[in-house]
Amino acid sequence: MKSEPDSSASEDLGADFAKALEQGWLPIREVARQTGVNAVTLRAWERRYGLIVPHRTPKGHRLFNADHVQR
Repeated sequence: MKSEPDSSASEDLGADFAKALEQGWLPIREVARQTGVNAVTLRAWERRYGLIVPHRTPKGHRLFNADHVQR
């Protein structure tokens, strides 16, 4: 039995998320890839130290900009 291919993550997250990506915001998985810092660690630093406070979509997804990545 052949299954349908999975949709991309941005399609599953909705129009607000897709619009933010078009404006240059990055999801946490991309920040983790670019910086080499695990997403779990990024979330912990946000929670514990307020080091970086990402933008949130209406559904609560974290989005980061280039300044966040540089920091």
